[in-house]
Amino acid sequence: MKTKAMEGKNTLKARVAAEMERRMVFAREKAATAWCQKTTSSKEMDSVLAEAFARILVKEMYEPRLGCATTGMLLTELSARCDLGYCTVGNDDRAVAAALRA
Repeated sequence: MKTKAMEGKNTLKARVAAEMERRMVFAREKAATAWCQKTTSSKEMDSVLAEAFARILVKEMYEPRLGCATTGMLLTELSARCDLGYCTVGNDDRAVAAALRA
């Protein structure tokens, strides 16, 4: 018999997995564009390399670099997160965001 806590963990796990897959799909599409440029379109695509680029893109795109940020940079980041639907205080998706950062 599943407890409510177990169901919550499974739901969270599924939501985290879905978010990671959404990020990877976007990053794969961006990585693949490297082979669509005028100077590289004649090169054979390397799917292993493209996947590695995608992983790097996901890590770089979603990891905030605000350690030495100015007030303006912080406000821009906060504004972008609000506009893009990132998790904010009071949002039910805080657990997903925390799990993704872990």
